[in-house]
Amino acid sequence: MVGREHAMRKLGVSYASEVDTMKNGRWQEAIGTFEDLNIYQTDSYGAERYGEKNVSHLVVKRDNRVIAAAQCGIVKPPIIRSGVAHVRWGPLWKGKDGLVDPENFRQAIRALRNEYTCRRGLLLRVYPNLFEDEAGDCAEILQEEGYSPWRIGERDRTLVIDLERSLQELRSGMSKRWRHHLNRAEQSSLDLVEGSEDGLFEEFMPVYREMLDIKGIAESTDITRFRRAQKRLPEEWKMRVFLCRTGGKACAGIIGSAMGRIGITMFRATNAEGRKCEAAYLVHWRALQWLKGQGCKGYDMDGINPVTNPGTYQYKSGLCGRNGRDVQFLGQFENCEGEFTGAFVRTGERFLRSYRSARQGKVMKKVRASFAGVRGWR
Repeated sequence: MVGREHAMRKLGVSYASEVDTMKNGRWQEAIGTFEDLNIYQTDSYGAERYGEKNVSHLVVKRDNRVIAAAQCGIVKPPIIRSGVAHVRWGPLWKGKDGLVDPENFRQAIRALRNEYTCRRGLLLRVYPNLFEDEAGDCAEILQEEGYSPWRIGERDRTLVIDLERSLQELRSGMSKRWRHHLNRAEQSSLDLVEGSEDGLFEEFMPVYREMLDIKGIAESTDITRFRRAQKRLPEEWKMRVFLCRTGGKACAGIIGSAMGRIGITMFRATNAEGRKCEAAYLVHWRALQWLKGQGCKGYDMDGINPVTNPGTYQYKSGLCGRNGRDVQFLGQFENCEGEFTGAFVRTGERFLRSYRSARQGKVMKKVRASFAGVRGWR
C-alpha cells in the first residue's frame, strides 16, 4: 500500500481531484457541461452495468471549477482484493464552452491513476472517447502518465457521418444503392413510430431476438441493461426508439442516444418481414434525422469490421457515403502498479474468453441444426 501511494503523482498547480462527492444529482449536473458526454458515463448506465455499490465518480477541478470527470465501474471477485476499474468513453474533458485543453486531459488521467491504481490497488483500464485523427497529443500524454496500450492492434473502427451538412446533402451523399432502397421503403405501406417509453423497447425486443437467432449470436445482456437504465435517465437524456411496423407489427427498429456532440445508435434489428420491405433503411434514416435535430454534429455508426462482418459494413458505408469518414478510436489503455493484480486479472480474462468462445460454439451448432432444412442456409 505504501509503495503504491509513493508512486502517486501530484496534480498540477491549481488542480484538485474529488472522489465520490457528487451525490443527489450532482453527477448529472457536473457531466452535463461536457460536449463529449455519452451514455456510458451516466450514473444511470453505471448502476445497471456494474451495480450502484461498484460505481465510483471522480472529478478534477481547476480553481474550484469542474474541468474533467470520469465514471469508473469496479469489478472485483469475492474475497480477493484485486480487480479492474473500467472507464468507458471517459474521462470527459471537452467543455461545451469550447474549452479543449489537453492539460485537463492529463490531469484527469493522472488523478484516475492516483485513485484507482495507486490508492486502491486495481488494474485501471481507460477507453477514451477519442478518434485517432482528433486525439492530438493524448496518446503521448497517456504514455507519459504511465499508461500502456491494451490489446495492441485491436482498436475499434467506425464510420462517423458529418451531421452539420443539410439533409439534402446527406441524402444525395449516400450511395446510389442505399438511396434506392430508401426510396423503395418510403413508397411501402410502413408505419414509422418513435419515442422513449418502455413499451417501444418491449416491441423492439422480439425483432432483436429474431435477428440474433438468424445470425447465431448469443443474446447479450446489454440491451436489458440499457432498457433498465432508460427508466433512470432524465427526460432530456433518454434514448430514442424508432420502429417500423407492417401489418401492425414491428419489423425493424433502431435505438439511439443524442447526449453529446457525437450521437450514436447502439442497437439495430430487422426481421424477415422488414427485409422484404426495406424497413431498416427507413428507420435508420429517421434516426439520423433525429440525431441531427438534437444538435449532434456527428453520428458514430457503432463500429465496423469489413473482414468479419462485410454485410453490415456495406450497409453502413452506403449510408455514410460521401458524408463522413472511416476512423479508428485511439484505443484502450491500462495502468497497474502491482504484478500480482495484473497477472490475476489477465488469467481470469483468458478463462472468461475461453468460456464465451465455447458457449458461442454451442449456440452456432444449435442454429445450424434448426436451419438444416432451410434452403440456402449455410
